[in-house]
Formats: sequence, structure tokens, C-alpha cells
Amino acid sequence: MRQPTLALSGQKIQTLIEQITRDALKRAALAPTYMAALDITGAALIAVAMLVKTEARHG
Repeated sequence: MRQPTLALSGQKIQTLIEQITRDALKRAALAPTYMAALDITGAALIAVAMLVKTEARHG
């Protein structure tokens, strides 16, 4: 069963991507190890990819 998705405007998508990126950079900079920083940035990349993929499918 597909989960309902919320259609967002291009500007809202851009704002979300900027927020995800900004948060990831802050968290990665404060990470205790470089491996933790890589995990944080990798998770952010996955989040952005899923957001863009979902929007491309529905936008």
C-alpha cells in the first residue's frame, strides 16, 4: 500500500533541501569522529535524494 505524499512547490523543496544540508553540516562539524560525520552527511544525502525522487514522481 502506498503512503500518501504531500505535493510541495519547487520553492518549498529547495527550502527543505537547504534545511537538511545546513543541519547535516552543523551536526557533522560537531561529530566526535570522521566516521560519524560521514554517517550524518550520508543520511542527509539519502534524505535529499528521497525528497527529490518523490517530488519528481508527483511534481
